[in-house]
Amino acid sequence: MSTRFDNVSDKTHFAIVATDGVAPASGRYVDNGDGSYSMVVTFTNGKTLTISDIHMAEG
Repeated sequence: MSTRFDNVSDKTHFAIVATDGVAPASGRYVDNGDGSYSMVVTFTNGKTLTISDIHMAEG
């Protein structure tokens, strides 16, 4: 996914809708080292989704 997400905070929710019995199983943030973060979501079928251009809110 190449969309930039700005002003993300601990109150931000990302809704992920899966079909055919697949559901998100876990998610984690990864520091990209350039001031942005990625969120990696692992699904019950073992596949992953990475949102890679997340910028946190100040404060």
